[in-house]
Amino acid sequence: EEGSQILFMAASHGLKDNFGLGYLCFTDTQNDDNMATSFELQTLKRVLSSFGATNTFMIMDICHSGLAFEENNCTSLTTPEIPLKSPIFTKSFDQYSPAYKNFLNQESNLYFGSSKDQEATDGEGSNSPFATIIISFLQNNALPVIDSYHLQKSIETKIMDEGAISFPTFC
Repeated sequence: EEGSQILFMAASHGLKDNFGLGYLCFTDTQNDDNMATSFELQTLKRVLSSFGATNTFMIMDICHSGLAFEENNCTSLTTPEIPLKSPIFTKSFDQYSPAYKNFLNQESNLYFGSSKDQEATDGEGSNSPFATIIISFLQNNALPVIDSYHLQKSIETKIMDEGAISFPTFC
């Protein structure tokens, strides 16, 4: 329905088959027989997109996660940066704010992956570099609203400093 939202987050393992397709792996996935115990990434993305939510946000911290995104269908984020002094980042931004319905019902499908078609870094600490940046961004956010533009910029500017060996992908 109007204003509905889906967030899908996977922090697991991924692999690529001989045909170049990427898979989300589970604890029982075997490299030599992955079909029965893994899920093909492009299918996962299509399934999430087919739910018809106004906003869909898919975050995958797995190897080869960029294979979920058909590159010819990906566009760079064209949304302009919303200045942090905008009314949407204030406590007065609620269902009674004139801009609330416009922002809530702005249809968006965002997909973030920790790697394009590479192995993703596990990292030195308890989380991967990709997850470390997302966690830090959420913990340090003092605003009532979080927007994807600022999250993406944080990932892009800090990922290599956190020890990543793969480049994140955004669609």
